[in-house]
Amino acid sequence: MPIEMDCAKCGKRLSVDDTHVGKMARCPSCGHIYRVPGGTEAGLDATTAPDVSPDTQAWSPSQQSETPQAWFLKIDDGRVFGPVPQSELEQWRNEGRISTTSELRLQGEAEWRPASVLFNDLQQPKPLAPASAPDEPLHIDSSSPFSDIVETVPTDIQPHRAGTILMLGAIGVFCSCFPAALIGWVLGAQDLRAMRDGRMDPAGRSTTQVGVAFSVLGTIIWGVGWLVNLAGALS
Repeated sequence: MPIEMDCAKCGKRLSVDDTHVGKMARCPSCGHIYRVPGGTEAGLDATTAPDVSPDTQAWSPSQQSETPQAWFLKIDDGRVFGPVPQSELEQWRNEGRISTTSELRLQGEAEWRPASVLFNDLQQPKPLAPASAPDEPLHIDSSSPFSDIVETVPTDIQPHRAGTILMLGAIGVFCSCFPAALIGWVLGAQDLRAMRDGRMDPAGRSTTQVGVAFSVLGTIIWGVGWLVNLAGALS
């Protein structure tokens, strides 16, 4: 025998088979969740048949609007939030906090139900990214066509001597000291070559280049001076 009642939210006339007495149902018009009345409630006419609240007490439509239903939400990790009204529950759904694996429970009830009972448009939860594998040492295959573009860093890198070379170059320029300029030139050339080959710390490259430039300049100045002195002696 069908049970007839009015939806407490939108007022639509509803007809439910009496085999569903005591179960939760949803209004097809507004989505309102209600309990199907039974027993003495089934004999009420359509205009007075009340909706049944989550705590099993009969509410009239006016009572239903004054006291909204409260819900609990259980998410995947077992945490429970609530009680909150259905409006806030819908906001959580819009924010993506409710998925098809979430569960809902009305306040005053003990049974948890899938969230899809209330929200039939839920999205599947996003799969977790696989855990990254621990870093492994890089193995270079010499037969690979790309093996020649892999830069290997030697472990026995020598410290640079940029400060020493710069000092020798400065002495060569400002003191016209040919030995200092010559030594700075030779050492600087060797160190720059070692830096290009990766055998020396490249952090001192720019200072070494300045030291070499001073050493070359000091050598030129000494050479010019020696020629001037030689010409004076011959004249």
